[in-house]
Amino acid sequence: MPPVSGSIRPVPPAPEIEFGLDFHGRVSAPMAKVLIKELEPYRPLFIEEPVLAEQAEYYPKLAAQTHIPLAAGERMFSRFDFKRVLEAGGISILQPDLSHAGGITECYKIAGMAEAYDVTLAPHCPLGPIALAACLHIDFVSYNAVLQEQSMGIHYNKGAELLDFVKNKEDFSMVGKP
Repeated sequence: MPPVSGSIRPVPPAPEIEFGLDFHGRVSAPMAKVLIKELEPYRPLFIEEPVLAEQAEYYPKLAAQTHIPLAAGERMFSRFDFKRVLEAGGISILQPDLSHAGGITECYKIAGMAEAYDVTLAPHCPLGPIALAACLHIDFVSYNAVLQEQSMGIHYNKGAELLDFVKNKEDFSMVGKP
């Protein structure tokens, strides 16, 4: 059987392109260990949800076996869920979803908790412009915010694309602009 990495098509080197991989918690911890090792040569920026949030005990074990940062948090719903994962260790990027984890106030507290553990923040936002605006508020006031996740119709939520909610999509066009 060929290695999993054989399914990945090489991309010409482009140092300006960084990417993360989302396992979406769909593999077992032993399989995540194998997949992460196979993906290391491709140098992903991070691997999201290598296991489910309920399996926080595996995060430090997986992190100890790779140089790729691990991310998690879109399926955690309160600061107490995040506390358990932060205390377990192994997570480098925390991804609270403001629409599910208590809104701006609760996620601001979560961002502060992450900072205390030297964990960066990348809010998860698969929804529309109001959710994105809330996430950006957290990003702007959190020292540990490193990136903002926003689904732009790339997978399961094709109907929640940011530009579906604006009248003049041309205002946001990047064609012909630096």
